[in-house]
Amino acid sequence: MTTYEKNVIGYNKANQENLQEPLVAVYPQDGTVIADHTFAIMDRAPWVTQDQVKAAEVFRDFLFTPEQQELLLESGLRPNDNTIKLGSPIDPSNGANPSANVVTLQVPDVVVIGQVIAVWRDVKKPANIFLVFDKSGSMQGDKIAQARAGARKFVREMGRKDWLAWLPFDSRSYPGATGLKSEIGEQLENEILSTTARGGTALYDAIDQAYKVLLKRQARQGDAARYGIVVLSDGADGNSSTTLAMLEVIMRPKEGDSAGIQVHTIGIGTDAEDQVLTKLANFTNGGRYWKVKDAATIEAVYKRISKYW
Repeated sequence: MTTYEKNVIGYNKANQENLQEPLVAVYPQDGTVIADHTFAIMDRAPWVTQDQVKAAEVFRDFLFTPEQQELLLESGLRPNDNTIKLGSPIDPSNGANPSANVVTLQVPDVVVIGQVIAVWRDVKKPANIFLVFDKSGSMQGDKIAQARAGARKFVREMGRKDWLAWLPFDSRSYPGATGLKSEIGEQLENEILSTTARGGTALYDAIDQAYKVLLKRQARQGDAARYGIVVLSDGADGNSSTTLAMLEVIMRPKEGDSAGIQVHTIGIGTDAEDQVLTKLANFTNGGRYWKVKDAATIEAVYKRISKYW
């Protein structure tokens, strides 16, 4: 997984009690890209006064003082000042190596980056994703309207070669459109849009159903594809025959299965079972629980989750 050293540190610190194994930063000997947080003074812009330029210069100089540079360490960022000794949290206990010889590479030209983004969908492994969606009675009103918009956003963000499956549930599951996005994308969006809220909550049964289907697809396709479940719920399970303990056994990653079936859970509203949804995400490899307090932010969360595949 390609990510920032800061993200490795932050993830280990935030999830240390629940991690099966911590993340460890690897520093490529042939070089890596250093992320810069640019500070630019727009001194030639017609709307910027000389007083503002001077104030910006004072602030820039303040940021480069040793005291402020040392504060960067608290966030897991390396100071710009190389004379400052690295310490906690940039240390082995958080998966980082402060003594690593970091070889830097030049950032590619913007044209190159644009081309990489353009061809990414064609060269990446296709995804097999279940959208498990709570349509119980408590989702009525603005919650389900925003949740539908989020699920449709997720579909639009996925690639044409990705396999998608729609599984809304209340007291039971309602299997919907299933197939390659290129073939069922429009139908899937229409089904999402027409989903209404009613009934109880059989969350565990729906996840169990989706997981077992993906296990069969994984057995056929192996490492040629990636697999995941995106679960949205706003309340506690009250109608499943499957239990949380049973799901833990079913969803436990197999030995040597580095990718597995990744599960992301979204909790919406104050009644969402935060602890349960966190456990469900942590049962598998690389999943995460996303807490949504404001229904209007669901669309942004679905978009972020889509980037995992």
